[in-house]
Amino acid sequence: MTLDLSHAAVAQQDALALLDVFDGRLAHVHLADGSSSITDEHLVPGRGDQPCDKVLTELVQRGWSGDVVVEISTRRARTAAERREDLAASLFFARTYLTPGPHPGYEPPPGHPHRHADAWGEEDARDGAADAGTDDAVDAAGTA
Repeated sequence: MTLDLSHAAVAQQDALALLDVFDGRLAHVHLADGSSSITDEHLVPGRGDQPCDKVLTELVQRGWSGDVVVEISTRRARTAAERREDLAASLFFARTYLTPGPHPGYEPPPGHPHRHADAWGEEDARDGAADAGTDDAVDAAGTA
């Protein structure tokens, strides 16, 4: 089974409670955040209202050995540098909370003022089609 934290946000489900529901069957976690919007946001972990930190910490405490994939949306980032910063923040979050022990005072860096979904012009579509509309999935080891 897969626990997708962004989908849990859309469904307004308690992600920590889902760990108990999926107990023994959970194989994959799609690490992203959400704000209980009806939109599947795939935010950088820590920038929404899902308990992403607590979910990863609990999995470590349980000795879980499945796969965690960072699954954030970068299509609203204004530049390639903002995309890389969001991916780096997500990987740092994953590595931090998948490491046993205390994690005092960590907060992901604030998000960028991303473009609205309708702000992509024809020039952007032509020049940046390869990455302007993509969702980036990267595993916690940092590979795509």
